[in-house]
Order: sequence, then structure tokens, then C-alpha cells
Amino acid sequence: MYLLFRDKGWAPGQYWGLPAGEKALIRGFLIRELRQRAEARRR
Repeated sequence: MYLLFRDKGWAPGQYWGLPAGEKALIRGFLIRELRQRAEARRR
């Protein structure tokens, strides 16, 4: 969740205080963003 802190300005407690379903959704968004970044670097 380092990326949430570094890139999005989230405090660690903001993530850890979320319900499990929202944490899963946020992780999915982060994975998608990381894949998009990797794809952009390959271009």
C-alpha cells in the first residue's frame, strides 16, 4: 500500500480502516494502475 501513501497521499490508516470489500477494490485498482504504468514504459 506504499503507492497509496506515495502517489495518492493516503495515510496508512485510511486504507487499513476500510472494510474488506473496499480494500479488495482498492487493491484491484492499484494492480490495474501498475499494469498500465508497465505497459506505458514498454512503449
